[in-house]
Amino acid sequence: MTVSGTAVDSDGVLGTYLKVDSFTYSNIGTTTFNKILTLAPGAHVLKIYAFDGQANSSATNTRNVSVVISGPDDTPPVITITKPSQAITVSSLGSFRVYGTVSDDKSGVEGIYLDVNSAGFVKIGTTVFDTNLTLLDGTTNSLKLFAQDISNNCTATNIYTVIIDSSYISPNWDFETWPEPYWPGTYPQNWTNGIMTNGVWWAVSFTSVGQSAPDAGYGGTGYAVVLEENSGIPWMWNKSELAVTPGDYIVIRFYAKMTIGTPKVATYAAFYSDTNQTGYIGRQWGATITLDSTWKEIKSVYQIGAGTNYVFMGIEGYYSTGTFLADNVTFGKVSDLDAGNPSVTITSPTNNFSTGVGMVDVTGTSSDDIAVKTVYTAIGSVTNSTTVNTANWSIALDASSIAPNTYQLLAWSEDYTGKKSSVASQNITLTNVPFPTVNLVQYDFEGETSIPNYSNPNTSNSSMESSDGTVTYPAGISPTPLDSISENGWPLDTSWGNYFIFKVIPTNYSINLKNLIFSLSRSSTGPLNYQVEVNGMFVPGASGTVLETWKTITNDLSALSNLSYIVVKICANSATSTFGTFRIDNVTLSGVITTNSIVSDSSNPNIAITAPADNYTNLVGTLINVTGTSSDDWGVDKVYAVLGTVTNTLSAGLANWVTTFDTSLFSAGDYTLSTWALDYAGKISTLATHSITLTNPPGIPEVTLIQYILDGEINRASYTNSGTSNSIITNIGGTVSYPAGISPTTLDSISANGWPLDSSWTDYFIFNVYPISGLLDLTYLSFNGYRSTTGPKNYKIVVNGVDVSGASGTVPTSAGWFSNTFSIATNLPYAQIQIFANSASNISGTFRIDNVTLKGKLIP
Repeated sequence: MTVSGTAVDSDGVLGTYLKVDSFTYSNIGTTTFNKILTLAPGAHVLKIYAFDGQANSSATNTRNVSVVISGPDDTPPVITITKPSQAITVSSLGSFRVYGTVSDDKSGVEGIYLDVNSAGFVKIGTTVFDTNLTLLDGTTNSLKLFAQDISNNCTATNIYTVIIDSSYISPNWDFETWPEPYWPGTYPQNWTNGIMTNGVWWAVSFTSVGQSAPDAGYGGTGYAVVLEENSGIPWMWNKSELAVTPGDYIVIRFYAKMTIGTPKVATYAAFYSDTNQTGYIGRQWGATITLDSTWKEIKSVYQIGAGTNYVFMGIEGYYSTGTFLADNVTFGKVSDLDAGNPSVTITSPTNNFSTGVGMVDVTGTSSDDIAVKTVYTAIGSVTNSTTVNTANWSIALDASSIAPNTYQLLAWSEDYTGKKSSVASQNITLTNVPFPTVNLVQYDFEGETSIPNYSNPNTSNSSMESSDGTVTYPAGISPTPLDSISENGWPLDTSWGNYFIFKVIPTNYSINLKNLIFSLSRSSTGPLNYQVEVNGMFVPGASGTVLETWKTITNDLSALSNLSYIVVKICANSATSTFGTFRIDNVTLSGVITTNSIVSDSSNPNIAITAPADNYTNLVGTLINVTGTSSDDWGVDKVYAVLGTVTNTLSAGLANWVTTFDTSLFSAGDYTLSTWALDYAGKISTLATHSITLTNPPGIPEVTLIQYILDGEINRASYTNSGTSNSIITNIGGTVSYPAGISPTTLDSISANGWPLDSSWTDYFIFNVYPISGLLDLTYLSFNGYRSTTGPKNYKIVVNGVDVSGASGTVPTSAGWFSNTFSIATNLPYAQIQIFANSASNISGTFRIDNVTLKGKLIP
């Protein structure tokens, strides 16, 4: 007959259990069940209940059924004999067990009958049988069994041969008997000293093997084997093989304790495709256990892989010296050995435990007659499990998604045959507690590094960077005074275009910010003000003045919550010199890691140009102001705008952006204005483009002919007007190098030494400009200059071999850069520009220039 139905519960159904008559309950499903029963004729009682995720049981539903035979019974019963196998050799000197079950689908089972050595059949049971036989050592015995139903239908007679041999080592040993020839000489008859693979012996013997004193065995009774090992790799190897099928689970288990030294032991298994240790496939060790004076269970469970048909086991001593006892060895297929259900207990938390919503650590014990495979735990709808290797287990349950309430904490275990324990339960109360404030990232810059010295394991953090990429590491402030991070080139006005920047990306959960703490100071000409920006927005109150002495600032960022990404900028402005520096040290960002899942960056950013309009026309030599909008679900990091060969990069964050192009750098013609946005996750928008036409004003416009900014140690022109060609800029008379330059291109300048010590004009920087057609009308030359303390004191400008009137003077001292602009009103077929210098006080003295710009008109 079929038993079927459904079970429903808002907390989930862990199991539905059925009991037939006086048998124990068994699990037949969860929310649905469909179980086919074979029942003997007559009246039967069926009971069923369900068990939910809160350890609540439904009422027990009872059904009374009656099985009536329909039609004639001409089918014999079915007999299932668990033991013995068809032919078996055992070493037992006491009782030999015969057991199994019988079923019949019509009239029912009348009995099961056993004959031992033709002494006559004796009834030993009905639907279940289990009997012990006393058989003599050295005998071969014939066992016959058959079953009969109430209608007198009989099964065929099952015949078994059982050989009793006390010298045989079966897959289970307790070492209680030790007579010759069972244990001749040093090594047992049915164990081998080693095994050979590919002609190499890789199993060596124990130093000695012997029998223990009486009552020294496991549990304080009987005997154990005494094994002495040296510092090599000894083990005791079982000569008897176990036949297996791929997919089987096998168990190797024994108990051991130290008697001398510090011996280490482990289980050992070798796998073969064929019998008698042929067709070697591989080997495995269990965990290595260091023994002490107490008995320890040493156990491993292996699942048989493809191609393996036979297994040998061993007790291994692993690279240690000492003597130990071993007893109660079990080796076999779990399905053959496992007879009972596992058990489980919860040791912590205790019953009625109260804790905050979040992680709950659960510990306990589990046991089984063979081995526990898995322990499961549950609180409400949250479950977790662990594979068990020892009697003690530990599982972390993430209960952060569960509402505060009182729940049942549940635990149950499962063995390798699928049998489950009863459910252990404890009451547990989850309460609302404030999440702790933790440090997310710290930077102390010690060792001249911008990498964080601390990163919270729940976040991914970037290095500290500057907006133009050039930093130094001067002395810092206690408690990490060795280094800080510093930068120059800060705005001379009140704009916030320069900054230090770092990023914090949560791994799993969003973050509520708490504080940003850092120390700051400036040089005498450094920026006067600072402002903190997070995710493109200035934080109210997170601003102030910067002093020449160190001070530590705590910036309250608690208004910023539920962040899936964090980009922090420490901006500064109002410097009195581009050489003025701003430094920070001991930066710490703190916050609360919530249980809210982070919102992933699901889309690319968007960008649009609002001005100028598409197909815009403008005059060469004027400024074009470009405005637009940008947006992103995570936030826009940068906006890029390109006109011709000029690229402007904006640190965005706000919805509206603006940038300017100086068209004096361009020739008349048609251009494409291209813009795109980059978000904090590195995703790029599609291009937004407008067409722009530049026309010459009445008359011939002044344009930039050539520029050298020299960053990247490149002495080629960084800009060349399309109406000209040009040469590199180089030096005649000295050795060229590329030291730091001056804003806005601070990375490199061009420098040379070897300048004349007298007033002769023999050494110079030089570059050439050639019009593609027509003539050049030069209007002015500008550059920044700087000398070392022993560098040249005088300079002059020469064009095409002629001194430029008024374009000469004294080079300032090494206190700082100077800047000069010289008018050069001449009409030339080409221009060779030479910047001479002399009157150095040492040939090692240097003179450097940067940001060289030549402007003029292209005469048709």
